[in-house]
Formats: sequence, C-alpha cells, structure tokens
Amino acid sequence: MIQETNLKPYLIYNSENHRFPLVVSIPHSGTQLTREMQETLLPDVVLSNMDWYLPQLYAFLVEWGVTVLVNPISRYVIDPNRPPFQKIGDAYTTNCIYETTTSGEPMYAAPLTEAVHLERKRCYYNAYHQALKQLLAEKKQRFSKVYLLDLHSYGMDTGSDAIIGTQFGQTCSAAYSTALRTLLEQEGMRVAENQPFAGGYLTKHYGADTQIEAAQIELWYTYYIDHRTFGREAFPEICPAIFADAQQHLQSFFKNLLKEQITCQ
Repeated sequence: MIQETNLKPYLIYNSENHRFPLVVSIPHSGTQLTREMQETLLPDVVLSNMDWYLPQLYAFLVEWGVTVLVNPISRYVIDPNRPPFQKIGDAYTTNCIYETTTSGEPMYAAPLTEAVHLERKRCYYNAYHQALKQLLAEKKQRFSKVYLLDLHSYGMDTGSDAIIGTQFGQTCSAAYSTALRTLLEQEGMRVAENQPFAGGYLTKHYGADTQIEAAQIELWYTYYIDHRTFGREAFPEICPAIFADAQQHLQSFFKNLLKEQITCQ
C-alpha cells in the first residue's frame, strides 16, 4: 500500500464542465494509507477486496469532460460509502471505520482510539461528502434532473457481470434503472439488480433528493481484470486484453447513457 504524509481527501475532475448532468463517484479505489494507520496495522494483514483500478478503467469519462470525484484514500482508512456513525461492533458492512478486513480478519493489535476516529472523519470522510454535495448542488442549478453514479467492483461470483443498486427502487426512477440495465445488456453483460448489492450510503443519502437519480454499479473483477478466481490478495495483476475489451464496452455504455441523459433535460 502507498503511504504519504500529505494525503488529499479527494480528486475532482471537470468540476467546471457542465455539459453533462452527471456526477460520477468512485469511493473505494483508493490505496493510500495515513502514517498513523501504517504504523498500527498488524504486520501480516492483507487489505483485499478493493475496487481495483476503476479510475484507470473509467479514465475516458474524464477525457470526455464528465464530472468525476475519486477517493484516493483506502476504504480501510475510512469508508465514505457508510453512515458517519459507528454502530456496536466493527463490521465493515455498517461502519465507516473498519477494524477487521472484509474477510473478517483483525487489522490492529488494539482498538482504535476515539481521537483517531474523529481525525479520520474530519480529514477524509467529511471532505469527500462536502465535495460531492457541492458538485451535485452545482449540477442542480443547471439541470432539471441530475444523475449520480457510484462506481464499484467486487470479486465473488454472483452469476452476473454487473449489478445495479438502487435500494430496491428508492434512489432513482424505474425508468432510469431500466435504462441502465438495458444499455449494459446491449454490451453483452449479464446484469442483476440489488442482489447482493443494493447500493450503499452514498446512493441512499443523495438519492433521497427528488431532483437526483442515484444508482450504484458494481462490476465483477473477472469482467475487467482477469478471468480467474480472486481471493485474499492485493493489487491483482491485470490482463491487458480483458481490461481493454471491458473498457471498450463501458465506453459504448456511457456514450449511450449520456445521450439519454441530455435528451431527458
């Protein structure tokens, strides 16, 4: 993992370009760790199950002028796709600061202090949400309908290549979720909806705004990294041919989606 002393809480691309009513969020692809975390992690811990290489996969969106927000900080530092409070226990599925990996393995020899929790929230969690809120507000001033796509990936075999999460229809219209599914299937992808990923805090929180259509898209590692089984590992090696093919289909998907979004204004 990458350790730096001056970490940026987010990266924004095309914040001033309002050609499209779309904001893309990539919250789980970051790999940077704070010095405090690097010094307190157990020596043999493996921080697996990241949304590997998504900024590279979707780099064409930045080139096209789409507004993109990327979290360069590891989800293991703090997860902006979880509620801002900690529940009893340390389950990564419910808490924004993990103390076990996504495989259930302990990360630290001792529990994190309240001071560490507060510092991580202040520096990274709050900053990411403030940036996203501002980007969406600027779009809302210019478009009657604004779209938020939260992009993720996963390793287990669910029988699908992509999973659309809309909190079972609560964060966007049926017409929008249908459009997402149709356009992905046109690219030959096997698509599921809301199972096993229904969308996290980002889509649920910002999708509560009636002017915002929010959805999460989860992409199977095998679809874009390599045709193999993924386990307890970090930085899996990319198969260039598979990556390039997936990127070509995703470009086609987004090109058609952006046309629809502009037409709907």
